[in-house]
Parts: sequence; structure tokens; C-alpha cells
Amino acid sequence: MLKRYMLPGLQGIYRDYLEKLPQTERFLGRHYSEEGVFAEAAGRVASSFGGDRSRLAAMLQEYNRELGCSDRTEAQIEKFNDPRAVAVLCGQQ
Repeated sequence: MLKRYMLPGLQGIYRDYLEKLPQTERFLGRHYSEEGVFAEAAGRVASSFGGDRSRLAAMLQEYNRELGCSDRTEAQIEKFNDPRAVAVLCGQQ
């Protein structure tokens, strides 16, 4: 779990969420440290995906091969063909 000193300048609802204050669930959902929260979310995402998994995997394979990826990377990309597979994408604003 993240320690408060690792995230200086926390404000508002984000700080409250990290401190597990119950009023944040309405806005941000269940706390990430609760058992089963990731599996539940992954199940919802996987079941609602309407894209072509094999096409996605093929596009990722082609792109990564052009970059000289490893066999391990290719094996990870193949996992997108599994209907239970999900990915978490995030970034910094």
C-alpha cells in the first residue's frame, strides 16, 4: 500500500480515497485494497469488450516485432486472445 509520505501534496477526494474514507466509494468505487475488487472489475471489462481480440493481438505483435521485442513480449501479447484478458492503461496528465 502507498504510504502517505510517498505522495506529497495529496488533496481532497484522492487523499480521502487512499485513507479508505467511505464517502469516496460513491465517486471512485470500492477501494483497490479490498479483496476481489480487481477480479470483479476485470470480469465486467472482459465481458463488455466488443472488439476483435485476434486483430488487436496481431496489431500489437506486428508493432512490437518492428521494435525488436523479445519472445516473452510476444507471449504476453498472445494472452489478449483469451476472452478473460484485460489491460490497464494509465498515464500522467
